[in-house]
Amino acid sequence: MNITLEVPAVEEGPSLGAAILAAVGCGKYRTVEEAASRIIKINGSIDPDPELVEKYEEKYKKFRKYYPLLKGSF
Repeated sequence: MNITLEVPAVEEGPSLGAAILAAVGCGKYRTVEEAASRIIKINGSIDPDPELVEKYEEKYKKFRKYYPLLKGSF
């Protein structure tokens, strides 16, 4: 996808997501976006590897070409 990924400080993603939804449901935060921005802490980030980006882009172009032709077979 050629984007920088942010690495969260916690590994318990599903339970943290549930806690965020519960906090919004209880009225602690008005929106999920607000809750997530306040609760989720970022440990670092991972930038895309330019070599891999180029390879994936080639594959994606093929996918975009062939998918419409094969869609009916799925």
